[in-house]
Amino acid sequence: MLVSEVSLGAMSAVFVARFLYVYWDNPQLVNYAVACIPVILTILIAFVPDLRRAPVRWRIAIVAIGLIWSGLLWRQLVQAEREQAKVAREQIRVVAEAVSTAVAQSVEKSNKHSDTHSEQQTEAVKKELHVEMRQFAGTVTGEFAKDTATIAEKAKPAPPGIAKLAFTFAPFASVDALITTIHAHVVDGAVTVSLAVGNISDYAAVNPEIWVRLCDSCTYAKEPEGLEKLKGQMEEHDRYKRMPTMNPEVFTPAMSVSIAVPIGAPDLQIGVRYACETCGHVRNFHMLTVIIDQ
Repeated sequence: MLVSEVSLGAMSAVFVARFLYVYWDNPQLVNYAVACIPVILTILIAFVPDLRRAPVRWRIAIVAIGLIWSGLLWRQLVQAEREQAKVAREQIRVVAEAVSTAVAQSVEKSNKHSDTHSEQQTEAVKKELHVEMRQFAGTVTGEFAKDTATIAEKAKPAPPGIAKLAFTFAPFASVDALITTIHAHVVDGAVTVSLAVGNISDYAAVNPEIWVRLCDSCTYAKEPEGLEKLKGQMEEHDRYKRMPTMNPEVFTPAMSVSIAVPIGAPDLQIGVRYACETCGHVRNFHMLTVIIDQ
């Protein structure tokens, strides 16, 4: 009897080992085995109520079945992970193939479109090429001159700051106390005043020029000192002076101007204006006032 039971146990072990060897990589059968083993254990436990008194072979069989079940559970987890990885790789492959196909189709369509478009433009380009070559020969000289002028312009140093000149009656106390209105007495029908011009900015006035203009009813009693009339270029009321470069806070010596006073005039207006290479654009005359004291 013992021999037959041992033979049956050996045959069962061989059968189980053979089953595991053949179907170890078959996830479907592994899942079935994992699902059925609990049933087998339940039947064994039902027929052997007290396992402590059961023969050793029964207890060994139950332990063996439990070990087999644990192994199958582990195998089931491994197969599930492999299947998930396989599915992920397949999805990546499909996406990569789709992207590669889309890119290839896009490139092919672009090439076809470019070829077609190029053929359509070839004739137009041929027609325009002759005209462009003729125009190029006519404009290359002008473009070269333009580029040369642009380079020369960019090579110029940055312009200096704007210089500002101011006129005053002399004598005056300081740059901050310039005099634009004075009282004067009439002597022999004329009043004599002294004018000065200076640089009141922080920048040098390069090659400054000044103009002095009397009012319409006024005349010069005599030619002013330091001022001149440009022949054929100025009206009777204007006088002119060109000066060397003036540094900041530098003023000219006083220039005497004698003006014949119109009868009954309460005051006289003297217009002054300046220009220089660093003074910007100064168009209007500024007025100096002489109040006549009878």
